Amino acid sequence: MQLHDELHADVACASVNVDYYGDDVADLEEIKPRVLKFLTSRQALMQNFISSDADEDVFRQINTASIPAAVVYDREGQVHTIFNNDEAAYGPSGFNYEEHITPLVQQLVAEGG
Repeated sequence: MQLHDELHADVACASVNVDYYGDDVADLEEIKPRVLKFLTSRQALMQNFISSDADEDVFRQINTASIPAAVVYDREGQVHTIFNNDEAAYGPSGFNYEEHITPLVQQLVAEGG
């Protein structure tokens, strides 16, 4: 959310909730109040989506085993980097915005990419 606040003129940020397991459409409706409460508490003003695809399908689509994950796209809409901690590439604490994501996005903006 800080990334959105700082770079919203140059960067599109979105969140995707993947709490839906794909069992029952009614479950999807039950998820919404909890997700909206969380997003409101975090003042998440960027685009926010609740996936209607089962979580495992989403994980396969973005090539990650679980959340949290962050996907950075370039200006052409191509995946530039997928941040996850599937292989402990970011150490025992995992990736974070301050050290990993924000500097990359700032670099891409500066390069026009």
